[in-house]
Amino acid sequence: MYNWQQRTILLLGEESHHALQRASVLVLGTGGVGSFAAEFLLRAGVGKLILMDGDRIEHTNRNRQIQALAGNTGKLKADELANRMQSIAPDSEILSIPRYYEKEQSIENLRGKFQFAVDAIDSVDSKTAFLQQMVGLGIPVVSSMGAAGKVKPELIRTTDLFKTEGDPLARKMRKRLRELGIHRGILAVYSPEPVNENAFLRSEKGVEAIGTISYMPAAFGAHVAAGMIKIILEGDSQSQKASN
Repeated sequence: MYNWQQRTILLLGEESHHALQRASVLVLGTGGVGSFAAEFLLRAGVGKLILMDGDRIEHTNRNRQIQALAGNTGKLKADELANRMQSIAPDSEILSIPRYYEKEQSIENLRGKFQFAVDAIDSVDSKTAFLQQMVGLGIPVVSSMGAAGKVKPELIRTTDLFKTEGDPLARKMRKRLRELGIHRGILAVYSPEPVNENAFLRSEKGVEAIGTISYMPAAFGAHVAAGMIKIILEGDSQSQKASN
């Protein structure tokens, strides 16, 4: 039978493909960055994906979120993304968890069900709690910083969170995590490009939204997926060496 993963196997080899098939990844946040990251991981051959997000699709999501369509406004983002991904790879294991992350309780029942994690959420408090939890559990995580208000994909970088520079969200995260005793070990995708100050939608309540162009969340998602795939394959290679 023809293997739809043939082109990936040609590039990476059978062993790497099998390593991706065995991998299980939790994707926290299925908006612009998370939706693309999840689909790129699936199309690369990751065998199990858990999608967690309590948001519903809004009409303004259609400019940047892969599952957002004119006909599914109001539906749950995680469920719609899971349906789309299941149609791409029916044999893959896709689990949708349509609720928000609420510190430790949110993934307590997922212990042992995933080996890797993607952080694609915006809330600084939730992001801090999740990254602290992943570090505490020893689960490799790739964290996305801010894609909104930026237009230059050529400036996107991937490095340890504590080596990032020029990204306001990354700066907040470094400060929060250092206060918790965490100083390394989180792979981050970020851009030092200054945020366009004209892109802010403000009201009496403060900033309500930041303008975003279609390709930037997708580009961030591609870097997140690439970073995660590298972690998976390097970990598998180290395991193979240890067993020989």
